[in-house]
Amino acid sequence: MIAVEPDPLMRALLMRRVADDELLRDRVTVVPEPITECWLPAESGGALLFNVIYFLSEPAREAFWERMSQVMVPGAPILLSRSYGGVPVTEVPMTLLRKATIGRQEYQRWFAARPFFDQRSREDRVEIINTYRVLRDGEQVREVVTRITPQGLDEETVLGEIPIGRFSIEELDERYVAVRRAPDLRR
Repeated sequence: MIAVEPDPLMRALLMRRVADDELLRDRVTVVPEPITECWLPAESGGALLFNVIYFLSEPAREAFWERMSQVMVPGAPILLSRSYGGVPVTEVPMTLLRKATIGRQEYQRWFAARPFFDQRSREDRVEIINTYRVLRDGEQVREVVTRITPQGLDEETVLGEIPIGRFSIEELDERYVAVRRAPDLRR
């Protein structure tokens, strides 16, 4: 398995989880480059895109689908998450997503999102704010805030950009769509 994670903080968390799991440690390679630039094997039997497509610009999404058409074996699925869904109309309030206590410290991950208009690209976007807090004996001792701005694409836009003829689209459930490389595509 190849895990692509260009964000340093998320990559560190992923590497830690992989390192702690004996079943994954020998089977997972984590690469730091963006999906459009990273090393991939000549033939891939599947892919899971968990929120990836929403962070790519339109030219990068085109490059992504071109690259996948070259490396995916015929019929191989690309599981595409249906997590976002456009730019939210109102702010998503800060919500505690996860917490864990290790020793005397509690580690928390909070999530919030807000719509905004990007002056540079002249488009509506979404800003996702992740707040990581560390509490010791109930008092906050550290906080790291990250802000990311995915494209704010809705599902119709994402699915409409998939090159039909090279790929087919299959709705699996409310969380995933399977995009399969067409078997007659010549490399």
